[in-house]
Amino acid sequence: MLQALKLLLQGTHNLCRWSLRHGGAKNCASYCFAVTLLTICSVITVIPAKANQEHVEDHIRVGIFDFSPFNYMDENGVAQGLNVDLLREIIKDESWTVEFVPGSWSEGLSRLQSEDIDLMFSVAYSPERAEIMDYTYESIAEVWGQVYVKLEGGIKSIEDLSGRQVGIMKKDIYGDNFKKTAAKFGVVCTIKEYPTHDDIFLAIERGEIDAGVAPQHFGLRHLRPYGLVASSIMFSPFSLHFAAKKGRHHLVLSHIDAHLIEWKSNEKSIYYELLNHWLGFQRSTPFVPQWVMYVFAAFVTLLMILIFFTLLLRKTVHKRTGELQEKESRLRHIAEATSEGFALSSNGIVFDLNSQFAEMFGYKHAEIIGMRVGDFFTPESAKQVIENIKNNITTQYEGTAVKKDGTEFPIEIHGKEIKYHGKIVRQSILRDLTQRNQMLNELLEKKNELDAVFDNIPMVTLLIDADFQIRKANK
Repeated sequence: MLQALKLLLQGTHNLCRWSLRHGGAKNCASYCFAVTLLTICSVITVIPAKANQEHVEDHIRVGIFDFSPFNYMDENGVAQGLNVDLLREIIKDESWTVEFVPGSWSEGLSRLQSEDIDLMFSVAYSPERAEIMDYTYESIAEVWGQVYVKLEGGIKSIEDLSGRQVGIMKKDIYGDNFKKTAAKFGVVCTIKEYPTHDDIFLAIERGEIDAGVAPQHFGLRHLRPYGLVASSIMFSPFSLHFAAKKGRHHLVLSHIDAHLIEWKSNEKSIYYELLNHWLGFQRSTPFVPQWVMYVFAAFVTLLMILIFFTLLLRKTVHKRTGELQEKESRLRHIAEATSEGFALSSNGIVFDLNSQFAEMFGYKHAEIIGMRVGDFFTPESAKQVIENIKNNITTQYEGTAVKKDGTEFPIEIHGKEIKYHGKIVRQSILRDLTQRNQMLNELLEKKNELDAVFDNIPMVTLLIDADFQIRKANK
């Protein structure tokens, strides 16, 4: 238990040091005070609750599935990938040993719940998963789903998938998000589930299905052997985390978070080094011939060399321009395909947005350009939004937004600074929480009704589990 206290205080120290570096002394003091209180509460909770599983922290079993370049087993049966290398760096400072347990994605989820493994790689957050899993607060990387097809298949937009057969991986969030995106566009297609993304690509190659869904990092590295191409259909960007079963291994997740926070605050850390190694793309540089010529070189030879360099320069400029245009087009498509509102602002002024953002607040697209970010929120929420922008805080929080007609509604806000056309701007992703809150209220009402019925049964009534433990009794 003393070790647990030491580890939690160490995590608090790292978080405060990070806050001081990024938010100033004032923000650091308030932040560290809150974290210290959280630490004390955590210790009070963890000491009795975790006493019977301290030994588990000495040996961590990690579920690994084929999801290159984040995690996979190579041909020699050795675990590889960004997540694997990050975890190996983390345990250098710890007393843990790690065992990698290979299997499919769905097998890993089942093993996590049956406690056959302790930790899982590359888990995207969803409200349903949050009911049964705990996540690291810090993400590893951002990914999005993409549809892959044969070049001759004639599939160029999501509408072309209507009536087609599309493969998704079993229990995969990319597949779930694709189905939601297709439903949003009114596209009806036949969904087939497969154990792995490789199985999906193989099925497309064999002609069993017309298209398949996979994360972009996996697809772009594995499509060529199957003769596939990446379509322009991209959707639902989200973050990848480490995850454990709900209520288990809080210390492990806290340690991982402490390392990630410290690494991310240093651009020369092992995190960015590994990120570039596994996710970076090496750019080719134009070949420049060595000039070994005499002063009396012939005029014709010099002319040919000048022509050569002129053509090479044109080709390079054309290639780079095409790459930039393609990247811009993909980012625009992602912003329009997502169900969340998306906006870019500079100095608190909105200069770009997607159609969902305008629809969410009841404005026309042109009306929003030039408006201040604070105009879309109640005074209290606007104050928090402006404070986060001013202090460059990357965070996810909830607030109250205001539509053009004055209607207020709950909203989830995720903001961070990004580089856009050589300038630092603020990216904001907003999600309307009205339906979610309504569903929670309805569930609470149903629960209260059932509790009332149970309590008013005119006889002694007990609910007993399979171990003959009383779980509930009426009045």
